[in-house]
This record gives sequence, C-alpha cells and structure tokens, in this order.
Amino acid sequence: MLIRLAIAVIAAVIAFNIPHSLIPVFKESISEATPPPEIQNVLAGKRKIVIVGDSITEAGKYPGGYVWLLQRYLSALYPGKIEIVNAGISGNKATDMQARFQKDAIDHKPDLVMINVGVYEC
Repeated sequence: MLIRLAIAVIAAVIAFNIPHSLIPVFKESISEATPPPEIQNVLAGKRKIVIVGDSITEAGKYPGGYVWLLQRYLSALYPGKIEIVNAGISGNKATDMQARFQKDAIDHKPDLVMINVGVYEC
C-alpha cells in the first residue's frame, strides 16, 4: 500500500512539473500539435525508444506516469511513428540494469535509450 501511495505521489509530482512549453501540446488537437524547436532534431528519424529503469519506470506505464505521458506526447507529435518499450523493473539498482541492458535494451534495436536510475541507490 505504501509503495502504491509513493508511486502515485511521484506520478503527480511529475505530471504537475511538465514544462509549460509542453502543456499546449496536450490541449491542442493532434493535427495542430508541433514539437518545440529544442526537440525537433533530437527525435528526427527515431522509431523506437527503450526506457530502462526501476519501479518508477515500470509504474510509469499507467495513466499519469511519465512513460504514459511521454507516449501520449510523442503520439500527438508523430502519430504511429514512435514505439516506446518500457523496460522498468521494480527494485532494480544500476547494477541490475547493467546486467540486463543487452536483453532489455540493445536487443530491441532502439534508436534512443533512456536510463532512469537512482531511487534505490541511496
């Protein structure tokens, strides 16, 4: 129960701290959405993004989670063009992620890998 509450609080903090430049994209229709200039070139040609992480990433697939928000944002900008693979596993530390990096990230042949670590490192 405590873990679910912590995840909900973290998801809420992330949701309320989205940069203001991204908020209009969520309010506009899909046909009107355009990426901010600072990310246009970063995502050019990207088709698959793998996100490796711990429980925050694993739970991020649910509505309001950061992976869910990222997928929604990218789907508005690039409908049907970018796939996100959620490779989050609860309780993982950096050493755990390193051990599974080939299988959970590289073997998916991603164009971009995001690594989110730190919650269990303290």
